[in-house]
Amino acid sequence: MNRIGRPRKDSQPVDNRQKIIRATVNLIRRRGAGAVTVRNVCEWAEVSIGTFYHYFRNKDDLMMYFIKDTSWDAIAWDSPLSDIAGRITELYMHLVKRYIELGKDFMKSFYTADNQALSAYMGQVDGGFSDGTVMAFCEQQLNLAMQQGILKAGLIPMKPAKTSVRLSKAVSLNGACRRMILLSIR
Repeated sequence: MNRIGRPRKDSQPVDNRQKIIRATVNLIRRRGAGAVTVRNVCEWAEVSIGTFYHYFRNKDDLMMYFIKDTSWDAIAWDSPLSDIAGRITELYMHLVKRYIELGKDFMKSFYTADNQALSAYMGQVDGGFSDGTVMAFCEQQLNLAMQQGILKAGLIPMKPAKTSVRLSKAVSLNGACRRMILLSIR
């Protein structure tokens, strides 16, 4: 069953990708996230290793799917944009809820020093964050608040990307950032 190479032309690409994702979820639930290897996922999904690499760069890239699967645009905001600290807090609480859904075992195996996909996710590209990341959406919200005059432009002399990381980390950890942001509102 484990053939090497790309998927056959008559196979359904979405089905194979979904089979890999479903197999990973089942593998994590039954044997724990530590059991997630490319070989195990392929066996559980009944796809070839080549098919796996057609959709994902490596195991970390597959695990990143579960983190990036969050739809930031679908958030029903409780905080108005004028409460930018509340809005950023909501972003991170949305992410925390996703982490809880994935479970402690998944998160422990995902947040490791050698996870290259996570490093790429947390990094910047051309002075900004990768699309689909919580940091990119946080940065978008901060820029929107500046454009609408809610935050004073130039108040924070850093690039927005660095600002959003520092602000979002602070908001998610304590209320000090919330006070700083509230002081910066016109």
